[in-house]
Parts: sequence; C-alpha cells; structure tokens
Amino acid sequence: MPKILSQEEIDALLKNVGEDDSTTSYEVIGGNEKKVSPYDFSHPQLLSKEQERMIENIHENFCRTYSVYLSAQLRLLAEIRQLSIEQYTYSEFVTSVTNPSCLYMMDFEKPNGRGILEMSSKLNIFIVEKLFGGQTLFKDMEEEREITHIEQKVMKRVMDKCFSELTKAWLSENDIVLKYGSFESNPEYAQIVSSSEPVVVVTLEVIIHGTKTLMNICYPYNWLGKVMFQEDFQAQMHEEINEITIEDQEAVEEILLETNGNISAVLGELNLSIKEILELGEGDVLLLPTKINSPISVYFGNKHIFDGHPGSHRRSKAVKITKVL
Repeated sequence: MPKILSQEEIDALLKNVGEDDSTTSYEVIGGNEKKVSPYDFSHPQLLSKEQERMIENIHENFCRTYSVYLSAQLRLLAEIRQLSIEQYTYSEFVTSVTNPSCLYMMDFEKPNGRGILEMSSKLNIFIVEKLFGGQTLFKDMEEEREITHIEQKVMKRVMDKCFSELTKAWLSENDIVLKYGSFESNPEYAQIVSSSEPVVVVTLEVIIHGTKTLMNICYPYNWLGKVMFQEDFQAQMHEEINEITIEDQEAVEEILLETNGNISAVLGELNLSIKEILELGEGDVLLLPTKINSPISVYFGNKHIFDGHPGSHRRSKAVKITKVL
C-alpha cells in the first residue's frame, strides 16, 4: 500500500518545486518577466569591461618584456603569464598575503600614489642564488623564509628593472612613473591605503623549470581612476601597436645566441627487423648505404642543416662542413 504524505511533507515538496542553484532569479513586474541579478554592495564592481581589458593589455606587455629580462638574467627560460584581475578591499588583500613574504612598495608619480608588488620569498631566494651562479632547481628550493638584507640589496637591481618595464607598459609618455620605494616582509606593516579602500589586484603566474608561483600587483582604485579617465591615456590605449621594438629584438637575440644545442653527424642509417637485431653478435658487420666519398648529414637537434665529410683533426674525429642547406 502506498504511503500517504502528510500536509507538512506536501508543503515541503511544493516549496522546492522550481528552485535551482543559479544566482539569477526572475520577477514579474506589471505583467512582464524581468531578469533580476544579485548585487553585493560590500564589493561593488568598480571597473568596467573596457577598463579591465585596458589593464589586461598593459600587463600582457609587461609579462612579455619582463620575462625576456628575467630569462636573460637567470640563464634559463622563465615565463610570466597573466591569470586574473580582481577587486578587493585593502584589508582582504593584506589578509591573503602569507607571512613572511616579499612586498615591494611602488611609488607612483603623475599622479602620485603607492602600490605593492608581492611575490613569494622562495622566488626571491631562487633569483639571488641563480645570479650568484647557483645550480639548485626552483622545485628543490627550501621552504619560505624571510630574506636577508644582503638578498634585499641584490634584488633591488632586479626590481628596479621590473618597475622600469612596468612603467613602459603603463605608457611612460603620459608621465606615469613607477619607482622602487621600500621593502616589507610582514604584510601588516605595508600600509598604502586605509583598510576599507578598494584595490585592484593583478595576479601573474611565474613558471620556472615547470614549477609555478604567483606574483601579485596591487593598485589602489583611486590611483587607477585618476590614470584611466585621462583622455590622452584612453586614446593611446586604443591604438594598436604591432611593431616590435629594437630592444625586444636585441633581448631575444641575446638569449638565442647563448642557447646550447646538440649537433650530430650521421654516417648512415639502416633498417633492420627485430629478428635481425636479436641475431647480431660480436664481430658482425653492418653494411651502410653511404659510400666512403659521399657526404654525410649533419643535424642540429632534429633538423638537417649541413652536409659534411668525416675525418680527423689533431688526433680527434671531426666533420668538415661542405654545404649549408
């Protein structure tokens, strides 16, 4: 016999009918169905989509130029990517920062203000070690610790270049200047605005040896508003810049010229079945299709770029390049 539902159970079922997990609801006003979306007044959306795209373009340029500089300094491939642009109150940003950390204060000029560039102490220690010739991999670095005064002095040159590239990305012809101000390891001592003031945090991802770490750039919204509502700034941001600067070309060429590669000379190639390979023994001779006077192939990596002739030079085996393909 089927169970008869009580009135309370019926009411509970009717209450849940039509409910979903989405945050959008609909309200009928004057016979017309209108879409209603919730709005959090404690976290207002201050940036428009256009302004977010402008900030994104600025930091994409910064990621490209600074990753080239960092790769040249560390003598390895360092990649920087932009992950997100978020709005917080300053107190929320401070709470999210680990202690100890590396907080580099940025002094803004025209208009005046202050910002923060935050990165992990692990990345700072790795950069200092590589600059002094260390061979430790980034993934094998020790746990987070507070960096010393000597390490701070060494990192100042690296961060000066960082803020220089960030200034160029913010269109320095508009007299926007970002400079190294000071260093703090405890986020509680880093005060650039009041705790309730809104800030915009740009999160970047630094990838070294396949190991990822984050770098955050915190801008006060009041400073961004003064910059981004300037007519000259908006006009220049809408211009498409497709030309590559000479500095970028020279930086890429410097990295390429110092890149190591494998060169191999192939005397000949032969196809054998697995059965024939298993039957080979000591003293067997393999007949190659290459004739003695024929040139052999010289490969750079997997690409055939030269032809040459084998020989000897000063009691060492050698290959004389005879043709460039």
